[in-house]
Amino acid sequence: MMSGTAVIVLGRKETSDDPEDYELKSRIRIGIEVLQRDDGDYLILSGGKTSSRIPECEIMAKYAIGLGVDSARIVKECHSLDTIGNGYFTRKLIDSLKNVKSVCVVSSCYHMPRVKYVFEMCFGNNKKMDFNHCFEFGFSQDSEKRKMEITRKFFDGVTAGDIDEIKARIYSKHNLYNTSLTSNS
Repeated sequence: MMSGTAVIVLGRKETSDDPEDYELKSRIRIGIEVLQRDDGDYLILSGGKTSSRIPECEIMAKYAIGLGVDSARIVKECHSLDTIGNGYFTRKLIDSLKNVKSVCVVSSCYHMPRVKYVFEMCFGNNKKMDFNHCFEFGFSQDSEKRKMEITRKFFDGVTAGDIDEIKARIYSKHNLYNTSLTSNS
């Protein structure tokens, strides 16, 4: 019987094709714990090609399968290049899956306020959301504050949950997805 739950684990920029990164491994382990505890239907691994030649989602899937997760429960989101992309592309992916009623998003605790904001903007009231599972990892709060300001500016004027509006903005105003914004630099 399906629980209607998808557990989303956010990647982070990898520098190799093996998840040697303790923070990333910890996020994946927490996601697996939640998946098993809640009898979740899907483990969605979100992350594209950021620093490595292989998308983060592929690296994460290999690690999760090595920890015993059935590959049939793993869904890879390999297009996102940042937190905004995690929210947008995961929303598009979940819209294509059947019977997902709730999502649990896993990241690092320092990252979670921005994750919560992005996913609430991308999903609106579309699904029940859980942001209570994170890995405690020290990080510069100044960096996160700056990134949150940039994120709020990106979503300024966007209606929460309006995926078409977010799509238009991501491909016109976001430098990681609109390459014309960075090609003149």
